[in-house]
Amino acid sequence: MRIVVMTGAGISAESGIPTYRDEDGLWTQHNMEEVASRKGYLEDPQRAADFFEKLREAKQGKAPNAAHYALAALQNRDHEVTIVTQNIDGLHQEAGSRDVIEMHGSLRDMYCDTCTRHAGVYAYPEHLDVASAVCFSCAQTGTLRPDVTYFGEVPRRMGEIYQALFECDVYMAVGTSGEVQPASSFMIFAQGYGAKAVELNLTRTDVSELYDIGWYGPASNVVPMLVGDFDNLLEKVLDS
Repeated sequence: MRIVVMTGAGISAESGIPTYRDEDGLWTQHNMEEVASRKGYLEDPQRAADFFEKLREAKQGKAPNAAHYALAALQNRDHEVTIVTQNIDGLHQEAGSRDVIEMHGSLRDMYCDTCTRHAGVYAYPEHLDVASAVCFSCAQTGTLRPDVTYFGEVPRRMGEIYQALFECDVYMAVGTSGEVQPASSFMIFAQGYGAKAVELNLTRTDVSELYDIGWYGPASNVVPMLVGDFDNLLEKVLDS
């Protein structure tokens, strides 16, 4: 059985990682166009870098929750499980998940716009001065940035994602509102090639009716429940 699991901010919310679009989410406190878009980055690279440094600081001390560990355990079952995440916090890897596709990049790394090389954040000083920072790979200054996908940029590893969606039997969306493209179309793409679609979320969403089946509640409860009785629940999904 081939399964694609797509996770969003909701799976990390119970670990204390700020969400984006909820009532008290990051986009109610910051102007997305200024701090997290390609346009905003080009206008003021330092402002964008400072914003993501604050996110790194907010992530310190946060640990994976039961939902992250349950998905890592699912990868050890007799199924082929591909985990794709919109999150940039690295909690899936900390929980033991393998080969996670981070379509929006990672807070753990910096990226050079000149040579396109990646380097761990630890390689550069805190409170990075973007204008004077030197890339360790190409020695250029002023081109280092957080290794994240800004709005207006193409997400990472899209070819791999669509190949997994094309081949999967079950598509599971965990903790995502289904509002942001291209991730919001993944479920429809997978269904178009015969997959069953499952929604696991805190509450129903605007696209819940498009899924074949859904379970709702805190991710740390719902995801372990699903994984713990996965084969029986999988049979229910496939018969839906």
